Amino acid sequence: MQLLFVASVACLAVFVLLEYIRYFRIRPMGQTLRQLLTLFLDERDSGPLILTPIYLLLGMSLPVWLFPRLCASSLSSPSTLLPYCGVLAVGVGDTIASVCGSSMGEIKWPGTKKTFEGTMMAIFAQIIAVALILIFDTNVSMNSGYVWLLGSITLVSLLEAFTTQIDNLLLPLYLHILLMI
Repeated sequence: MQLLFVASVACLAVFVLLEYIRYFRIRPMGQTLRQLLTLFLDERDSGPLILTPIYLLLGMSLPVWLFPRLCASSLSSPSTLLPYCGVLAVGVGDTIASVCGSSMGEIKWPGTKKTFEGTMMAIFAQIIAVALILIFDTNVSMNSGYVWLLGSITLVSLLEAFTTQIDNLLLPLYLHILLMI
């Protein structure tokens, strides 16, 4: 658990340093970083700073950083899915929703650019990921029940579809709270 903390903090420091170098065009990498990262800009990175990679790392790490006791006990005894909230919500759900929604999606949710197909694929992918976690991590036990888990994953996927906030930060925390109930 301590290694996870140190590694994620080190990655955050590297991301912040690279963004600093890119923003101020510090030689020799500043201009190259600026050119490479502009290829991946979206509407949320419309300002001078490109924060999406930092938000992604924070979303994956925040459940462990904010609730270390719950996650540490989960890793040393029969556990819940709490340490996996960032990976499930952002790493699996948000990624699959984006890829499948943009490539196969036809039915748009009202008032958004997100698609029904992307949301359904996100739910399905998170269920598959939970099944794989349960198979390969023998310490994980389901204490909340499968119906609650399915409902939590569905709510998080719907939140992803309808939110205008930075979903990389919001989704893991929302899933974490739902799984703590």
